[in-house]
Amino acid sequence: MFNMDWESLKKNVEGAIPRKQNFEDPRFWKLSRDENDNGSAIIRLLPDPEGIPLVKIYEHSIRVFNKGTGKYRYYIQPSPSSIGLPCPASEEWEKWNSLGTEEGKKMASLFKRRTQYITNILVVNDPANSENNGKVFLWKFGIKLLDKFLAALEPSETDKAMGIQPVELFSLFKGANIMLKAKKVAGFINYDDTVIMQPSGVAKNEEEAKKILSQTYNLKEFLSPDYYLPYEELRKKLDWVLGKVSKQTTKTSSNTEDKRAEKLKSLVGNSTPVSSNVNENTENATNNTTNSTSNNTTNNTTTEASAPKVESSAPDDDLSFLDDL
Repeated sequence: MFNMDWESLKKNVEGAIPRKQNFEDPRFWKLSRDENDNGSAIIRLLPDPEGIPLVKIYEHSIRVFNKGTGKYRYYIQPSPSSIGLPCPASEEWEKWNSLGTEEGKKMASLFKRRTQYITNILVVNDPANSENNGKVFLWKFGIKLLDKFLAALEPSETDKAMGIQPVELFSLFKGANIMLKAKKVAGFINYDDTVIMQPSGVAKNEEEAKKILSQTYNLKEFLSPDYYLPYEELRKKLDWVLGKVSKQTTKTSSNTEDKRAEKLKSLVGNSTPVSSNVNENTENATNNTTNSTSNNTTNNTTTEASAPKVESSAPDDDLSFLDDL
């Protein structure tokens, strides 16, 4: 049906990998990890200027080895399905998954999407980057951490019976700091040791609270269709990665790139870049679409690079080797 190298494609059905951007968005904070992949910091969750605590988006991260060049090709894009728009990668997932065969399921796994949540945070103590202390950033995290936060916001009836009280995590006065801890377990980055600390105020008074909140970013940015490339561009990028076309004809139009670059500059000024956060968890495209995406001004990528060394292809792995591309 297609002019594709199916054998290479089958060998590279390796689940989701994180989105790599052409340039970093300095508004996002990332937890630094040492040579053993351990890291910790204390942060505080914040609502945006309109009181929105977080938004949810889906991302597709696809890698296929091209035998002709001896390199991997990457499709690393936010999924328009996040806000109910057509998405070529999601369509591929549905096409293969609907076959109901083991081969179809294997191929469908290549097109899985992963769930990410975006919120504002105040960095209380970042031991590896003390210059971040006291600053407000955007932060991206996954489902496991969300579950931990929800358990603090709304304890189960069993927990309540044991005296556990709800914590207003997004309150500057009644909320609690979060001791974020990452470690590598069985080859994967794990955040199970993250702790919700005792409730405490992070602002001394209303004036200080207003000053902190004035630095937060409006999350409605991530609810806009402008966050995504047009469907046709995404289709071309995906076709190139899958080997349906022999030439890279998927570069975003210069007008689009210029527009996004200028928008990013207007949002962040001359700030020192801070890496966008990458973390755990994937989700099949079978889930319902949700309200969440953005007027994000970062460029998304379709690249070809020398094949990196891969230690694991499990869907929960954050595959930080992409940072070396």
